[in-house]
Amino acid sequence: MNENTFSNVKVISIATKSLNGEGGSIDLRGISGKIFKAAEKVEIFADNIQLDAGVDINDLIEAPEVVVEKGKLIYHVQLSSDRQIVGEPSSTVTIPINVFNASPKDDSYTFTVTDSEGWTLGTIAEVVVKGLQQATVKLDVTLPSERAATNEITITATSKTKSDVTSEIKIHAMVNAGEDSDEDGHPDVLDQFPDNADEWLDTDGDGEGDNADTDDDNDGMLDTWENQYEGLVSVINDANDDLDEDGFSNLAESQADTDPTDPDSKPVVEPENVPPTAALAITPESGKAPLTVALDGSSSTDTDGNITSHAWTASNGQTADGQNAELTFNDAGKYTITLKVTDNDGATHSASSQQITVAKQGEYTAHGTLRDELGQPIVGAKVQIGDNTTTTDDAGNWAISGLQEGDDYTVKASKDGYTFAPENLALGNEVFKQKVTFKPVSALSVKVVAKPPVVKQDDNVTYTMTVINGGEETATNVALNSVLPAGTTLVSLEALDGGNCDTDTLSCTLSELATGGSARFKIVINNTQAKALVTQTTVTANEYPADVAKKWTRVIPYLSVSISDTPDPLEMAQAEVDRMLHYTLAVELSENAPSAATGVELVATLPQGVELQSVNSDYGMCDLSESPKLTCSMTDLSVDSADDISKVTLDVDVVLKDPGILVLTHEAKVTANEYPAHTDRERTKVFIPESVQVDIAFVIDDTGSMQGEINGVKKALIAFIEEIDTSEAPLSVLLTFGDEVKYRAVTQDMTVLRDAIGKLKASGGGTCPEASYEAISFAIPHVKKGGTILFATDASPYEGSDVEEMIVRLRNKGIIFNAMIFGDCSDENSWNEQPE
Repeated sequence: MNENTFSNVKVISIATKSLNGEGGSIDLRGISGKIFKAAEKVEIFADNIQLDAGVDINDLIEAPEVVVEKGKLIYHVQLSSDRQIVGEPSSTVTIPINVFNASPKDDSYTFTVTDSEGWTLGTIAEVVVKGLQQATVKLDVTLPSERAATNEITITATSKTKSDVTSEIKIHAMVNAGEDSDEDGHPDVLDQFPDNADEWLDTDGDGEGDNADTDDDNDGMLDTWENQYEGLVSVINDANDDLDEDGFSNLAESQADTDPTDPDSKPVVEPENVPPTAALAITPESGKAPLTVALDGSSSTDTDGNITSHAWTASNGQTADGQNAELTFNDAGKYTITLKVTDNDGATHSASSQQITVAKQGEYTAHGTLRDELGQPIVGAKVQIGDNTTTTDDAGNWAISGLQEGDDYTVKASKDGYTFAPENLALGNEVFKQKVTFKPVSALSVKVVAKPPVVKQDDNVTYTMTVINGGEETATNVALNSVLPAGTTLVSLEALDGGNCDTDTLSCTLSELATGGSARFKIVINNTQAKALVTQTTVTANEYPADVAKKWTRVIPYLSVSISDTPDPLEMAQAEVDRMLHYTLAVELSENAPSAATGVELVATLPQGVELQSVNSDYGMCDLSESPKLTCSMTDLSVDSADDISKVTLDVDVVLKDPGILVLTHEAKVTANEYPAHTDRERTKVFIPESVQVDIAFVIDDTGSMQGEINGVKKALIAFIEEIDTSEAPLSVLLTFGDEVKYRAVTQDMTVLRDAIGKLKASGGGTCPEASYEAISFAIPHVKKGGTILFATDASPYEGSDVEEMIVRLRNKGIIFNAMIFGDCSDENSWNEQPE
């Protein structure tokens, strides 16, 4: 055997003639070079392979994969036959097919026959072929009556011993085409011109033979031109193709006689005129009649020429010409102005303005009083609403009249040395005079930072007070004064960036502070009280009004309790889905404590709407008989030695059951013989995506102390609802709160909302305060920008509620906040009655 004896195949399989494949030997001695070449794999199955000395089997093989294994029996079948048959129309032709069994063992084969044209085909019976021998089977094919008809017949043999051993052969069958009258080599049945030896084909069907036709495919390109270029075919309509991908079709290249195979050879195209673009600016866009507006079309453009005319048309029929012009509207109403520009080639483009609003003299008045941080009137401040301005008088009062009904007013105030946040204003409902309140911020400000932010009882806390000059003048005679909380003593007071401090008066002075400059002062105090510390710092200067900063610092007393929760927020309750919430309550005796804590009792009040699952602690026993109140007797605590127990924990698991609750409040109180009680609250939000947005939120205190006021609140809210046009009803939500925040209704149906409000009853709740801060905080992210919150309560928020931060959030979203306040926790009439 020579090199390449077996090649040009995907897989070469070699085995011995043994009937079971075992004990065979293959002799490859005396062979050199790559005699086996396969595209995918060569596999050899023999117990013994004889090779010349120094020759490895891989020296004889060239393939990506070589497999050598013990001998085994290989089944293989091969079909052979004439690959083409021809017969007369409607006749039956018998095709002999040879079946060769390449296996040394006898095998049986079945046959399937298919074709491409659906002719009448016979069947081939199952056949048995001895090992390494050949048998012949026959297939009858009935030819159709149509001359020159062709068909592809596929015959597949399948081994009955191994169904994956198959062989396939394809045979081309044809019906005799018949007479060739003009002897041009094309039978009449295939000759479109059977009597003309010079023509036999009409590719485009135009009645003219291809030999005489100058455009055989009727694609608009001459055959002689197409035949010049490789890739073009004169008998295929390829006019719309772009052979060289230069952006021009083959037909365009033919018409321009450019080379369709060369991207750099392309027709020359004259650019089309680009129309101009109209752009307009109109000022003002609103005002009172008569209103004159300035028209500016200078931003209009024409990229390939110039604009020759500007024509203005108003929706009331007025017209004007020129790049800049004016129109006057004498009557109240809404108008649209359109600008049409024309370029030097006559092309045009138009653009229209937003609506121009012309109002009649309004009936509404906005007013207020500006006072500084010390409550003194701010005189001469400028107040502006749209185009209307005024200044405050000697008492700080101001008023702007003649305003129209509307909910999109912004009120601005300004005065040197002050900063005023803009206030949103809505006018309407025949409330013809509305008060606006500003909180002025001095350009000279003081910021206070506490370290640590949470201080333990009997520890020191450091306050860093930074005075900043954000104004345009140097501040002179800067004075800083502090008021310390009760139960604290001064440790030190110093100026960090220049200046002098007096520890007797708790004051510091600085001769001047440049524009943009800052100066820091540090005060250290020792705290012995258990309640939150409140410090007040005031800064003054000759050029600026005073600024006052209050700083609240939370205190951890000697004996304290804290609550942590997970997860937070919690998914909303659903039927058959447990929303598990885990609390860890920690009772700790501070290292500063003067004595041990004995008789330690922990009382935990679980939130409403949950079901207790488990209570666990290694350091106490709990009475669960008064659930939701858990009373636990805890071990004594001490810090006298390192081995003493100073901190114990209680683990509580609950499941949320009430789908209406939005904020869960868990309260814990710890007491001991030696120390006063300490209380902590943990508030867990129920998650609602911020994508849920409403126009109005009704946030109502429905605790027992509101019993005297609830009917009046309901009446006022229902009266408010009845003023709403039902065709433009806002999406509204009703929330109630006491110690918890609950969802009552969310709807755009004013009847449903009115019924939900009518069902409100005042009952329950703790003594005082209530979760008013939590309820408003929950509502803010779900109220649209510029939306409304209607709020009613008679109780103060919980201690530590950041009311100022909440006000900033309301302002940032432009939310209109209407409150009905009937009392606070300083009035015992605002307390809810508690069961004995």
